Amino acid sequence: MKNKTVIIITFIVIVVLGFTMFLKMNPPLHSSGQSLNKELNPFTFVAEIDNKGFADIKLKEILVNSNENAYKVELGISRSNGLITISEVRDTSEGISFHEISDYPIKTPPESKYVGDFDTIRHYAIVVYYNEGVKDITVKYSYLGIPFEKKIAVTQSDG
Repeated sequence: MKNKTVIIITFIVIVVLGFTMFLKMNPPLHSSGQSLNKELNPFTFVAEIDNKGFADIKLKEILVNSNENAYKVELGISRSNGLITISEVRDTSEGISFHEISDYPIKTPPESKYVGDFDTIRHYAIVVYYNEGVKDITVKYSYLGIPFEKKIAVTQSDG
């Protein structure tokens, strides 16, 4: 009986460790696009984010240039097919709004197509306001209670 208990506990530990390693090697948060405006004061950067997992992602903290706090950080949500870009930050369209990063969990994208209702969140973006240029942002979040970090490099084109 004691031997069976040890085997079961060992099996559970191996499964949990394997699952955690799988998640660390395949993190669920992805950035699918970005936009920025160097002329706005403060400097404004928008990173679209997606949840490729099966559970909700909870955003914890956003850092700029590896370890600095931003002037302001918002979570943009779109309940329409419209993506959240710099133009939406300046002049918000119907179905798009901005909130504290902890106000909404990042859910997996809906499978149904948009049919004119604004009940379902379809797109997410992180909006960062900073006093100078942004090289990268670090997104600290949790998934199934496990802490993760995602670094998003800012790609700037001068053309």
